[in-house]
Amino acid sequence: MDNPPPAAPAATTAGPLAFGDTTYVDRVLADAGWNSRIFAPFDASARLGGDNGVAGAVSHALDTTAAKTLLALGDATLRDRAAAVLSDQFSAMAVDGVVRFPAAAWIVSARR
Repeated sequence: MDNPPPAAPAATTAGPLAFGDTTYVDRVLADAGWNSRIFAPFDASARLGGDNGVAGAVSHALDTTAAKTLLALGDATLRDRAAAVLSDQFSAMAVDGVVRFPAAAWIVSARR
């Protein structure tokens, strides 16, 4: 049985998504004395694995600190099983041999 994904962290939780909430970021900047705060969305298509297609994306995903930590907890076959699942998922995302996924960020400017 599949486990549901964990809930998204709160905007104030430290991590890569901590500043996704512009209201929170605006308050942090205002509290730090920044004025004329402007938020511009930046949406892009990111490549995973460079020019090495699905194999490169799988290698990249399995080479992260989080993956290495999780894989160290499993048995000897866990890496192969994880690679197979990732390969299936990344194959579905690949276009012309390149694995792409949507990415988003905020371009923030302010004055002090």
